[in-house]
Amino acid sequence: MSSPLPPTGPRSPEWGEPTLPGFVPAYPDPAQPGMSGPAALSGDSTGQAAPGAPGPAAALPARPATAWGSLIGVAAARAGAGYLIALVFGLVQVLLCLLVVDGMPWTSVIAGPPILAGMGLFGGVHLSASTSALGFSAEASGSGRMLSLSMLLVILAAVAAMALLQRRFARMPATPAQRWITAGFTGGFLAVIATVIALVARVSLEGMTLSGLGVDLFLGALIVGALASAIGDVLGRRGRLHLDRIGLRPRHGFGVRAGLSALSVQLLIPAIVLFVVTVVMAGIQDARSLAALPLIGLNGWLWAVGVLFGGGLLLSGTGGGMGMNSSMTTVGTLFNANLSWWVVLLIVLLALVSVLAAAFTLAVRRPVTTWSRVWVTPAVYAGAAVLLTVLSVASVGGNLGVFGIGGSVNVLVLIGPWWFLAMAAWAMVVELGARYVALPVLRMLSPRAQASLGRLVVPTAFTGPVSAPQEAFVGGDPAAQASPIADMSPAPQSAFPGSAPGHPGVTTAHSGVAAGQPGVTAEQLGVTAEQPGASAPMPTMPVDGAAPTFAPQAPYGQPAVPMDPERQRKIRRRVIWAVSSVGAVVVLLVAGVITIAQINSRVYGPGAQAQEFFDALEQGSASDALAMADLDLSPADQALLTDEIYGAAESRPQDMRVRSTTTYGSTASVSVEFTQGDRSVTGSVLLEKTGRTGVFFDQWRIIDAPLGSLSTSLYDTEEVVVNGQTVTLEASTVTVLPGEYTVSLPESTWMESSTATAVVYGDAWTTLDEVALSPNAEFETEAKRVVDEYLNGCLAQADLAPRNCPNQAWEWRTVNDLTWTMDEAPTYSFEPSWRSDTSFTVSARGGKATASGTYAEETYSTAVGDPFSETSNLSFSGTIEITGDELVFSYGY
Repeated sequence: MSSPLPPTGPRSPEWGEPTLPGFVPAYPDPAQPGMSGPAALSGDSTGQAAPGAPGPAAALPARPATAWGSLIGVAAARAGAGYLIALVFGLVQVLLCLLVVDGMPWTSVIAGPPILAGMGLFGGVHLSASTSALGFSAEASGSGRMLSLSMLLVILAAVAAMALLQRRFARMPATPAQRWITAGFTGGFLAVIATVIALVARVSLEGMTLSGLGVDLFLGALIVGALASAIGDVLGRRGRLHLDRIGLRPRHGFGVRAGLSALSVQLLIPAIVLFVVTVVMAGIQDARSLAALPLIGLNGWLWAVGVLFGGGLLLSGTGGGMGMNSSMTTVGTLFNANLSWWVVLLIVLLALVSVLAAAFTLAVRRPVTTWSRVWVTPAVYAGAAVLLTVLSVASVGGNLGVFGIGGSVNVLVLIGPWWFLAMAAWAMVVELGARYVALPVLRMLSPRAQASLGRLVVPTAFTGPVSAPQEAFVGGDPAAQASPIADMSPAPQSAFPGSAPGHPGVTTAHSGVAAGQPGVTAEQLGVTAEQPGASAPMPTMPVDGAAPTFAPQAPYGQPAVPMDPERQRKIRRRVIWAVSSVGAVVVLLVAGVITIAQINSRVYGPGAQAQEFFDALEQGSASDALAMADLDLSPADQALLTDEIYGAAESRPQDMRVRSTTTYGSTASVSVEFTQGDRSVTGSVLLEKTGRTGVFFDQWRIIDAPLGSLSTSLYDTEEVVVNGQTVTLEASTVTVLPGEYTVSLPESTWMESSTATAVVYGDAWTTLDEVALSPNAEFETEAKRVVDEYLNGCLAQADLAPRNCPNQAWEWRTVNDLTWTMDEAPTYSFEPSWRSDTSFTVSARGGKATASGTYAEETYSTAVGDPFSETSNLSFSGTIEITGDELVFSYGY
């Protein structure tokens, strides 16, 4: 293998670099380190202008050495522009949040943008608060860190754009050392600006301090600013990266560039799909959630592709307090996410499509079959995975102290550290796909199609030395003849348009070596006339300064001898048929998956089951609704959950609609809205996946529904009447379905009940008004008759003091012919008794009766036969008990 050549010969002009006719920009000749001016620009090692160029009067002056003051000014402008754009981006993000987040203070417009800008500079958010009352104090502190990839890209782009503008309109640092010094100054200025503004913009309010200030912010700004300035200095036209401007000479730039292109395509396709799905789902459920997408959308994409391509999402947490500590670590992958089968299938298809696209990209950018540099693409993938893993880290931690007792918690989220191994494995899959799938397909395409594919890829390039053997395309590298697919390239072939003849795949822009340049021969490039693939001579530079001429070359991947047209048509038909068949199968498969997914969601999904549940409620069928659910209700709770009771209920749920559905693995929560009477009610239905039905469709069962509670004091009553149905309540609070319930007590011949009505809205807790029995009109009439009958029986007795009677006369002498006469009838009142609901207390007031007779013996004051008379009050109390259809009176309490 030949050693790397120094960067000599023609090169692409820098952005904004003035040129004159006849001058070809070139790298300085190492043998003449002091060369500058027209000779340096023309690439002539003798220091003379190119043939046909204007004389010395038209030559460009050499760039003077840049003063320290100029470097500092350039760096300050870059840092200021970067941070200013970051503040604007942060302000836009804060305003978006203010529009959609209720209660967000407007003071966040001041403190928010610096904190968000710090999130793009590896800074964190720090919060501390303290309070005290009655001699006790409480303190809390916390911090969170998550690099906002969107903010980072905004800052990098702003600084790089300022560098490009400076190169376009002003004289910039001309040597690698000056560019590195400028980069260092840029990082330093950015670190100082970010730190000072974070210090000024921190919020202190009522014992709470919120700030983005920290050492991490300073160091992060220092690194980001320097990196952004260096990117701006090396970035050239059409995205070319002129790493030689900062003194870098990549040995494997061509292979690295191809690997980065393949990796970009592999990660970009899932990003686009994820963005579309996120926007659509947010638009369906709640568009306000899109407010945070500009700031953390790329972080979500990074975590998603980490999970998609085998990295998983690592969640680690630790906590402690009061002498106890605990920790938890879990990894989220596609295998433990409890996703539906069709979701997993679509994700797998997305990964395969991304890998296939990456394979074709690699084949277009680097159409080689040699295995000598097969490690470059895995190395690129692994290195990028390590970098992205570091960028994916997010952490939050806090400490709390109350009454001298403290506790802490820390949570860390990142892509699994093993992701670089998974990405290296994916890179090998891409390599195999490029060699055994993409290249054979590309070779069957027409030259025009090949040229179009070559132009689809952005022609970024590392300008610098190229090791010829490693850059050779198929047919240009001797090792290619021994490759596993050497039979696919039986004849010498060229590379994409722009390849140098005789050395396919190495362009003048890649190698920086002009054909015909003194001291550079075909042998130095590792290509000889006898070597396969050297089907044309090296280009030569005409003496008049015109563009170099090339010998005709065969199209990419095609033999030098034209293929038979009939055979070519057959091959094309086979390719079209194969591609069409595979495409049709993929389309049918995707269409079938989408159709099944829609049926599964709309007919068998959680929302559909919730809809069926509320349809049954609307029809008054409690049994059908409960048959769909597994609510774990006791017999006492089911007393009012019957079709007879609920079918007679008014204000049942109607017009139910699903507001949103959230799935957590095998559990789903459906938010619903419905009407009861003239009121709008919201609720939720919790469902659990129990299996599958019909092979493809999920089976969900309700485990929690909006059931209300009815509280009553009638639980100790033997029977109650609810919506016309007599039931027995065994608890003071019973479970009911949403609706209106009318409750009373059973009535009898002599009793009537009051009525209480309660409407249970959704899962609300409702208390029923008191319900009691009261005597009806028939009861009072019959009760008076029964008491009068009792009283007449007492008056009919020829006894001065009848037993258990209210008429009592006191006389120690014997009285003959004794009779009781009602002088005045008492009035009765009836009140419910404490003994039972069928007992009533009788109160008789105001009655009088007279006992009459004659004395039966002679005494000192009376003679035999003298008349006897005494009046008794008829005020008494008693109890009337309802026994069946009869009323029974008992004297006394």
